[in-house]
Amino acid sequence: MKGRNRGAQSDWEFIRAAQIERRECQSAYDVAIKLELGLEELRSVISITASAYTVAEMGEQALLCRYSTTWPNAQVQTFPACLFQAAVQLSRLVEDSRRDEALVSARRQ
Repeated sequence: MKGRNRGAQSDWEFIRAAQIERRECQSAYDVAIKLELGLEELRSVISITASAYTVAEMGEQALLCRYSTTWPNAQVQTFPACLFQAAVQLSRLVEDSRRDEALVSARRQ
């Protein structure tokens, strides 16, 4: 049985999947998503921070939730796979935050 091809094409697919995840999260939960990459003090370590903001009618934004990770980390994965995982984790946080907001507003009524 052949193993899965882990070439440049699979990296492209992870990046494409991360873009789709971001777009669907923004559409489904009415949020703006910002992705920040940075270089850590440790040699060859990249920080990844994904943030979701609520968008008010006047264009003002308020932080809803944030997910941060670094690459490389304890998991054996490529950088594009880590980006995709960050997008998925942020989507889960946004979903949980919106659910919490709905519960609070339901209790007020």
